[in-house]
Amino acid sequence: SLTGAIPTQIGQLSRLHDQLLLHSNDLSGTLPSQLGRLSRVRQLLAFDNSIAGTVPSEIGTLAHLTQLFLQSNRLQGSLPSQIGAVGGGVGFVEGSGLKKLPLHDLVISDNRLTSELPRSLCNQTALRHFSASNNSFSGRVPPCRFPDMEIFDVASNHLTGSLPRVGSWEQLSYLLLHDNSFTGGVASLALNGSV
Repeated sequence: SLTGAIPTQIGQLSRLHDQLLLHSNDLSGTLPSQLGRLSRVRQLLAFDNSIAGTVPSEIGTLAHLTQLFLQSNRLQGSLPSQIGAVGGGVGFVEGSGLKKLPLHDLVISDNRLTSELPRSLCNQTALRHFSASNNSFSGRVPPCRFPDMEIFDVASNHLTGSLPRVGSWEQLSYLLLHDNSFTGGVASLALNGSV
């Protein structure tokens, strides 16, 4: 099991082009801003540790990132607006050639994150799995269109306002909204008669 903080020298691994797997360890300290130099990494898994501090804004420079798993840590503060710039770069995919690499999975549940969910989250139109449950997010859920969303979990926060309109999220399998302060009935989800 790895212990201690993630060293700032991690940014020197700029040639790393697939995975950075740091999950299920005993890591502490913060997420160093130098992670932003790993622009070719496709999977960043640092869940199930004791990492504190904020999510660095440099996360927005990870143009090839398709999966970001930071759940079950001690992260605090707001989710930076740069989250909307993650992914979207062009990279080689075996068997398919060059393809756009959008962010598919963003899992930040079970932390101490606060503030509102940034509106820039709506830029991540290829998201399939978004989980921000068990934090202290407040305010309204931004009015995003996620046509590929399969799991949307914002349970156990301090979210308010009307329920998110999910009628155009055709792939949605799991919608977890409980333990918040939303207003309105199920009809406000705009499910196009599929309730």
